[in-house]
Amino acid sequence: MLSALALGISSVGSASIIVTFDSTVAGTWTWNVDVETASEVRTGDFFTIYDLQGFDGSSAHGEPGGWTWSAQLIGITPNLVNPFDDPGAFNVTWTYSGTTVVGPSDLGSFSIFSTAGGSRVDAYSASGHAPSDIGDPGSQQNVGLTLVPGDAVPEPSSVILFGAGLAALVVGARRRSRA
Repeated sequence: MLSALALGISSVGSASIIVTFDSTVAGTWTWNVDVETASEVRTGDFFTIYDLQGFDGSSAHGEPGGWTWSAQLIGITPNLVNPFDDPGAFNVTWTYSGTTVVGPSDLGSFSIFSTAGGSRVDAYSASGHAPSDIGDPGSQQNVGLTLVPGDAVPEPSSVILFGAGLAALVVGARRRSRA
């Protein structure tokens, strides 16, 4: 049984919008989305979930009022973050057009339909704002990891790290066998 999953988050400034996997039932994948403390969501702010295998680009649904979704092969990404993005898999971006939401706040559930038979960890990114009352209403951008539909295919960076570790083991073993 899949349960809520929130993995490591790296951010520029501080995290603004946090995406957490909620559930999958009969092909419908749902994430819960929160605005963090000391953050705001304003018109034009957004978050993108990347590389949704089995998603056909036409079946996002279930977003709360004030949010609209769009699907693209190259994700809409904040300027200061750089998550891995497979250009062969759809991404979904939800963009806000309502009144300002001040965190901490639960934005609700966001869903898509996927025909993928498995799950894996992939990236999301978000762009929100610092609250105007703290004197620095600038952009807050973050990237994190969440569960998405797809086969458990390792990210390229994981393959590189695994390869580097394996090479170090082989070199170490050869040195020990010569001695």
